[in-house]
Amino acid sequence: MNSFDLAFRSIREGFERPHPLGLTVVGLAILLFIGFLWFFRAYDLRHFFTGRFKYWRRVWRGEPVSTDRVERNLEVLMSLPTDPLPFRTKTFNISPHGMFVRMDPPMSVGDHFKFILKVTSERSISGRAEVKWQHWKATPLTPRGMGCKLFQVSEDDQNFLRKYLKSLKK
Repeated sequence: MNSFDLAFRSIREGFERPHPLGLTVVGLAILLFIGFLWFFRAYDLRHFFTGRFKYWRRVWRGEPVSTDRVERNLEVLMSLPTDPLPFRTKTFNISPHGMFVRMDPPMSVGDHFKFILKVTSERSISGRAEVKWQHWKATPLTPRGMGCKLFQVSEDDQNFLRKYLKSLKK
């Protein structure tokens, strides 16, 4: 018997001999396919689960968790220190103390800029902001951009922003 016949005989025996767990080759292939589907779905949701884990870890430690953040596409006019012309972009979400600004590429952490935030067609808020963190990789849940802390915002503007965000939450 030549090597060609030996190879095919061992393959044929593998198909004919039952698996120790009683699974056939088709059953194993189906299980493998379902495993791949589960893995890729879990991989797609990794950012969601990471975010939930961070949220509950902060709750467990007693750290503050922003509950007044609202997802809103508001227009922002930014005056960057390195550019004489203003830069126009949008927010992803906003709270009374900060905002996530869509920007590609994001500014460096610690950079300051002046902004005018157009909240409604009649009202805009101006002040300064500092970049606190960057988000370089766009995900299904969050675009590229930067988290900014608002400061040098007038008391009147802060009160208006709080009331506006509270009205959106209802």
